[in-house]
Formats: sequence, structure tokens, C-alpha cells
Amino acid sequence: MIRFGGVGLRRGLGLLETLAKHPQVDVVAVCDQALDGRLKDAAPVDQLRRSGAKIEATYDDFDRFCEHEMDAVLIATPPPAHAAMSVAALNANLHTLCEVPAIYNGLDEADTLLDAARRSRAKYMMAENCCYWGFIQTWKQVVADGRIGRVTYAEAEYVHDVPELMTAPDGSLTWRAGLYPLQYLTHSLGPILDVIDDRVVSVVAMDTGPQREPAWSTPDQAVGLFRTAGGCVIKVLCSFSNARQPPQHYYSIYGTTGVLETPRQVPKTPADLDDAPDLQGPTATSPTRGVGAAKGSAEDHRSADAAMLHDFVDCLIEDRPPPIDAVRALEFTVPGLCARESAEHGSQPVVVPDYR
Repeated sequence: MIRFGGVGLRRGLGLLETLAKHPQVDVVAVCDQALDGRLKDAAPVDQLRRSGAKIEATYDDFDRFCEHEMDAVLIATPPPAHAAMSVAALNANLHTLCEVPAIYNGLDEADTLLDAARRSRAKYMMAENCCYWGFIQTWKQVVADGRIGRVTYAEAEYVHDVPELMTAPDGSLTWRAGLYPLQYLTHSLGPILDVIDDRVVSVVAMDTGPQREPAWSTPDQAVGLFRTAGGCVIKVLCSFSNARQPPQHYYSIYGTTGVLETPRQVPKTPADLDDAPDLQGPTATSPTRGVGAAKGSAEDHRSADAAMLHDFVDCLIEDRPPPIDAVRALEFTVPGLCARESAEHGSQPVVVPDYR
């Protein structure tokens, strides 16, 4: 059995519930700052136990949590803590599955995380669940088979209006109020890079500034143009204070002989492939197509969470490298920090470091 612990019981609660149902996983410890009484009233812990978790201890201190007897940790805390917690877990030789983005506070965190991952006996994976959507897995195979020719251009958008998350219950601003939109681009850029098997080498970006609510220092929208090592151009739009409902993920990939594109607002995938009737026109694709049926019960994100969690567990059981290891996590994440640098310097081009 793989003994798992989890830190962060907001986003992490549902993920830990899914892990607790895995036949080869025991969820044995949880950690949370408990500022809102989450551990004090024990409701999340009781919920996890009802899901099959075998909680042995609860912690409000991450260092003590890492000393618990376990094999792996799920990090689902706010992004400013991701890199430091991942490094601490890896230094303790704990397999680490960390929520997105991999780093947040600066590019120096990238070198620190990569060094820790290379020195540790444990595995690291960034939890980019959007790469586990069925249509993304299908597109990946379609592109690898050359069925749309050479990919030359792609677009992705993540527009999710979350004004209620900009302030804490006490009225203070949360980390989201200062989140530069393109620093949270992994849900957009990650799947595109996964599909085309490429990495970003440079970026030019601009943003609209915080016009909706000046108290939030984050721009309403930010747009980046990314050039890849393979010569593809990718446009990414991210926004978390745009008065638009419902929220949406959008993707399109242009090849020399075909196009792949999602419609907006609905989870269907139209594709322009004359020789693929099963993908022609608007067709609903299974959320786990290409990765097998999800073995857990998570319905969040159209079962992508369950597919992602079970793939990480399988990596541990089979002793194989995770698909989104430290290098790939940085390739998904660092372009967002470089995009911010570009926008803050008059949209000057910025070279993205190569971590390979």
C-alpha cells in the first residue's frame, strides 16, 4: 500500500477522497493551517474517513507533517507555497504531486525545485489535470500520427470570473487579488504543449490592467504570444476578473492539413478531419478517452482529476517517470512568469529558459 498525506483541505479534499478509494492507497495524514477551523471541527477529516481514508494524524505545521510515516504527499495549497513545499517534501524523499503552478514567486524557485527533484529518491509530478481530458489525449494521438500535418499555430483561453475568491472572510485580499493571469496559464498552455510535444522558447505579452476593480492589483486580462522550439506560435488568454459567464476553456490547433478545435462553453470537440468520421463535426468525447476508464469517483473536471490521480499512483507502483515531471512542469509554468516580465517591460520579447 502507498501511504499518502495531503496538505490543503480546500482544493485537496476532493482529490484526497478519490485517492482514499484507490485499492492500493491509504490516506494516513492531512495538514491545513486551520485558520477557518477546518481541522478544529474535524468535518473534512470525518468526510475523508467516510471515503475510506485511514487518517492517523492531523497537522497544522507542514514540517511536522512531512515527518509522518508516509510515502507520498499531495500539495493543494495556494500557489505561493507550492515550490517551497515541493522542495521540502522531495528533500524528505516523499513522492510529490503538486497542484498548479509549479512555481510562483520567481524564476529562482525553478532552479531550486529542479535541483531538489534531481537529488531526491522520490518522484515529482505537477497535477495539471487538463492534460487528462479525453479529447486532449485523443488530439495528442491525432497530432502524433500526422493527421493534421505539421502544427503551425494554436490558441487557448481560460476565462473564469472569480470575484468571490479575491477577498477573505475578514475582508482582506487573497493571493488571487495579486495573481498575474498568465502565471496561471498551465491549464491552457500545458495541454497544447502536451499535444504538440514541444516547449516554449520566447514570449511577448500584454495586459489590460486592473480596470474592473482597482483594489485588485491583478489585470483583468492578459494575453501572451509564445513561440516554441518547433516553430509553432501559441496565443494564450487568461482572465479571472472578467465579467463573463459561464467560465470557459477553449483550445484550437492548426496544422498544415487539418484543424482541431473545441467549441466554446460546451464540452464537445469538433474536428476537421475528412478521414475520421468519428471526430467529424461536433462530437462528445469520453472524458477519459485515451487513458482508460477512471478508477475513482471524482466527477470534478469531467473525471480528469481521477485519471490524473490514478496515473500518478500507477507511476509509483510501476516505478516509471511521471508524465509531467519537474522539467515538464517548469516548461508548462515558467512561460507564464516570463510573460509577466514581458508585459511589465512594454511587451518586450523575453527568452524562456531551457530546463532540459
